[in-house]
Amino acid sequence: MCMVYSLANVSGGHFNPAVTLAVMCTGSCGGPGQRRCRLIEGLFFMLAQVGAGITAALTYVCVHRGDSRFSNDRVADLGPKKGYGWTSVAIGETVFTMAVALSVLCMTTVRDPRYPKAPSTRSFQFAWAIGVCVTAGSFALEGITGGYLNPGVDIGVSVANFIYSRFAIEQRVGLLTHYLTYQMVGGVMAAIVFRMVHPMEYKEDPLLQ
Repeated sequence: MCMVYSLANVSGGHFNPAVTLAVMCTGSCGGPGQRRCRLIEGLFFMLAQVGAGITAALTYVCVHRGDSRFSNDRVADLGPKKGYGWTSVAIGETVFTMAVALSVLCMTTVRDPRYPKAPSTRSFQFAWAIGVCVTAGSFALEGITGGYLNPGVDIGVSVANFIYSRFAIEQRVGLLTHYLTYQMVGGVMAAIVFRMVHPMEYKEDPLLQ
């Protein structure tokens, strides 16, 4: 939440590749001037977000039990928790990632119909609303999927466990592919829902034609 407040006026404050994908699909950046998020810009955002996840994983490995990097006391890995299957993971990660992405779209990219040319219409609570959505999803899914809701976090968790497991690849690619797919689909679904519930965002002002 604090980071969204800090960088929303710089980059849109996505911090999540699924959110960036949703923003790209809606045709807005959520940043200054409500400009369009171009493909190359979105890809750079995603690259930075994934890089941050990997950096966080390496930092965790170095700091947490630094004298025993291959300890079994590691960060919780990807995959369904005990008593749940991949169907639960698919539904949970897709739906809640969609909710997070939709909250970002609605709070940071919607123009005020009274002032359509205003550079930004964010209310002061936009980051709070996004943070609450992330928190709710994480709590709801913690015991089912881990509640990651972010491809950057998935990659970070996977890298950390890859190192802790003495670089055993095993099913790591498969686990990561599942999570990335569900969350990115959630981002696309958020964009579709946004376009359906905010049709005025895509209609031109007749006075300016």
